[in-house]
Amino acid sequence: MAGCLLVLPAVAQESAKKPEALKPAPSPSQAVLEQWNEIGRKLVAIAEDLPEDKYDYKPHPDSRSFVAQLLHVSASMYYFTDVAQGRKVRYGDDPNRDQLKTKAPIVAFLKR
Repeated sequence: MAGCLLVLPAVAQESAKKPEALKPAPSPSQAVLEQWNEIGRKLVAIAEDLPEDKYDYKPHPDSRSFVAQLLHVSASMYYFTDVAQGRKVRYGDDPNRDQLKTKAPIVAFLKR
């Protein structure tokens, strides 16, 4: 026990001597972009992981289905990026589900 107590301060001093390479803080726009892309990656992962037969799941009859939520979020992301880039808004409302009937085109829509 006494040996451990004598060695621990020396180990702590050695690790304190090694300076860690600090990354510069990201700019506000870089931070927003990183978060935006991380949210997009998570949405795609969720859409890919959920079985297609669960896409129409609704937690409550008055709520949107899982697929309706995905399409709504995707259309919103398109809306904000279109405005930010000075483009005409592609989706003023959620995309028509008739054009995105199965999991594959929905996931592709999310990835775009």
